[in-house]
Amino acid sequence: SHVHLSRIKKDNKIFEKALFYNDQTILLDNIDQDEKESFFSNLSSFIYSGIIHILTGLDHLIFLIGLFILVNSFKHLLLVITGFTIGHSITLALVALDIVMPNTLMIEALIGFTIIFISAEYMIKDSKLSNRIVSVLVSILVLIGLSSLVLEIPISLITSFALILITIGYFGIIKSIKNYGMFRIIITSLFGLIHGFGFGVFLFNSEFSQSNVLSALFGFNIGVEIGQIILLLVLIGLSSFFLKVLNSEKYEYLLKYSMVLVSSMGFYWFIQRLYF
Repeated sequence: SHVHLSRIKKDNKIFEKALFYNDQTILLDNIDQDEKESFFSNLSSFIYSGIIHILTGLDHLIFLIGLFILVNSFKHLLLVITGFTIGHSITLALVALDIVMPNTLMIEALIGFTIIFISAEYMIKDSKLSNRIVSVLVSILVLIGLSSLVLEIPISLITSFALILITIGYFGIIKSIKNYGMFRIIITSLFGLIHGFGFGVFLFNSEFSQSNVLSALFGFNIGVEIGQIILLLVLIGLSSFFLKVLNSEKYEYLLKYSMVLVSSMGFYWFIQRLYF
């Protein structure tokens, strides 16, 4: 299941090819191929790599599943996913081009936090326990911030404080206004920046050369988007199926229990990536 990147240098030219389980051959004659052929060859390889990365990245999949459950309007879901896409495309490019290199452990932990965050938003909808849920989330962040003073964990006290401000500010806004769709798009775009750092680190570690940086960046990003579309189509199909076989009350229970599973996995990743 590994993806390997080969690199062959000849006459000051570098030829690269990603090797997959179903494509493990390198034709040396292709080293002298023109740049156009090389670009499209690399492009297709990195598109495939992006698709595989998103469909096998369980934390990214769980986040998208959480968004699908949270947003009950297809039109608004498209806007939210678009914001997420713009966000992760920006940071993916920054990391792949070696402009920014984030703390990988912190990013992995924050991805878990983004899952907890959208789960909390779902749980406080039409709930009398909204203040309690936000208080629990803030308390967790306070404990993590305090523990950062005595333990070496990826998230610092300043980062914990920033997360607390974002949490209190966002949930305060959505409690005070009815139409907060735009704020959800904004927060999802910010979370897209976090996930994009994760995508970018994976792509950067592929160690592609400067000669194919555009094909690698463009292809991998297209692959990630294709993977997201595949997942959303599967979720839409499953949702339509369950709406037909279950009544509305049972369907709501299914969504609630599914979100409990989503939040549990997010909490596990957040804590496990911080302390273990």
